[in-house]
Amino acid sequence: MRITAFALLLVTAFTASARAQAVVDPAGHWKGTIDIPNQAVEFEIDLAKNSRGEMIGTVTAGPTAATIPLMKIAISGRKITFAARADQPFEGEVSDTGRIISGTATLSGYALPFTMARTGDAKIEPTPTSRAVSKALEGEWRGTLSAGDKMYRLIVSISNQPDGTALAHSVSVDEGGMIVPLVVVEDGTNVRVESQATRIAYTGVLNAGGTELTGTFTQGALSVPMTFTRAVPEGQR
Repeated sequence: MRITAFALLLVTAFTASARAQAVVDPAGHWKGTIDIPNQAVEFEIDLAKNSRGEMIGTVTAGPTAATIPLMKIAISGRKITFAARADQPFEGEVSDTGRIISGTATLSGYALPFTMARTGDAKIEPTPTSRAVSKALEGEWRGTLSAGDKMYRLIVSISNQPDGTALAHSVSVDEGGMIVPLVVVEDGTNVRVESQATRIAYTGVLNAGGTELTGTFTQGALSVPMTFTRAVPEGQR
C-alpha cells in the first residue's frame, strides 16, 4: 500500500509538472488593463502565427488608439513576454483555462500589474504597402525630431519588393526602438510618408543629390520642421 501510494504521488506530481510546462497557444484577441495608481489604462493585444509558424502580434493603446506591431514575443510553458518597446516589456502567465493572462508591465521603470482576457480571434491587419519608389528614395534615412524640450531620433527604412511594391517603417530609437509601419507616396522630388495607425505624417522634398529630405513632421496639432539624411551603408563609410 505504501509503494502504491508513493507511486501515485509521483504520477500526480509528474502530471502537474507536465501541465505547468506545456506550451500554450496564446493566439487571439485580448483586452486588458494596466493598474496605474488612481487609474486603469486599457489596451488590446492581438496574437497570431504567420505563414512560417512564428508568433506575431500588435498592441492598440493610447488616446488615439494607435496600433503598432509587437517587436518581441517569447513563450515558455505558460509564461509569455511581449513588447512593442524594448523599455516597456510585459511579462505574464496564461491561466489554466487559457483565457486569462496576468503579470507585470514595466512602464517608466515601474512594475505595474496587468490582466487581460481573451475575447475572440486575432485581428491583425496586413502590413501596409506602397508603390515602388525610385532608387534615389529607397534606403535608410535618419533624422531627429524636436518636440518641445525632447529630442527623438527616427530611422525610416524604405525597400522595394519583387512584386512591384515597397515596404517602409520607422524606428523610434529613443522610444525603445518602437516600430511603426509606413506608407510612402513619391511624386517627383516631393515625398509624403505617413502612418494611419499613429496618425503621423511627414512631407518633404528630396534634394538634387538624393542625400537629404527637408520638410515638416505633423501629428495632431504638432507641426515642426524636420530633415532626414540618407544613411551611408557600412561598406561605403
